[in-house]
Amino acid sequence: MPTFATTDNVSLYYEDRGEGEPIVLIHGWTCNRHFFEAQANSLRDEHRVISVDLRGHGDSEFPQDGLTMERLATDIEELLDYLGLQSVSLTGWSMGVHVIFEYVRQFGCDRLDRTALIDMSPKLITDEQWDHGLYGEFSHEENLGTLATVSPGWERVAGDIFRELLDTLSEDQIEWVIEESAKTPTNTAVNLWIAMVTNDYREMLSDISVPTLVTYGEESNLYTPETAEYIAEQIPDSQLVGFSDVGHGVPLGAADELTAELRAFL
Repeated sequence: MPTFATTDNVSLYYEDRGEGEPIVLIHGWTCNRHFFEAQANSLRDEHRVISVDLRGHGDSEFPQDGLTMERLATDIEELLDYLGLQSVSLTGWSMGVHVIFEYVRQFGCDRLDRTALIDMSPKLITDEQWDHGLYGEFSHEENLGTLATVSPGWERVAGDIFRELLDTLSEDQIEWVIEESAKTPTNTAVNLWIAMVTNDYREMLSDISVPTLVTYGEESNLYTPETAEYIAEQIPDSQLVGFSDVGHGVPLGAADELTAELRAFL
């Protein structure tokens, strides 16, 4: 199994397929590399495609420590070092977008060629000055309710949560998502949820100095089209693409459309 050890001794699983300009696919919260399988299988014909299981997910090690955006971004940088990659394109979905934001905040864009961002907000908590977070209205009190739901056991509630979040997917797709997501330890789910809701990446968006594709699901019940429009407005060299008839689960529900947009963009 292709793995490498981070500097804090966590074993991360990755797959490295194809040849050409490298692209790294970064999955969402409680998910894994398989959620990008359609894109990886197609893009490998023209690109070197690296799919990674973030720490605490998939076939990577499940540590108690380092479950923060800062550490996840550092893991990506260490993976790039390990593979000797330069001029890399990063593609992230959901939480994977926050990993990219944190990567740019820590390491800048010198190593990057392009970024692609799929259905995410730079700030999840809403307040009087920000209404582009979760659901368009997600307060600190509602966040505490989410934590109270997840903390007793992620596997117990994963089905209910993903049936709500990915309601435009087919029943077979939803069942697969639930099965894969429920493998994630509760410790990972809780700590990375906290990491997402406590970060605010709005001020660093203008620091993304490479061409960027901003995409979203037009039927997403997590984020509005205005959220994606805001991100695209803040990033100097960006283009905006919406996918019809799909919600938050763009890599699965609009697999061919997303692949085509990524291929054209890359």
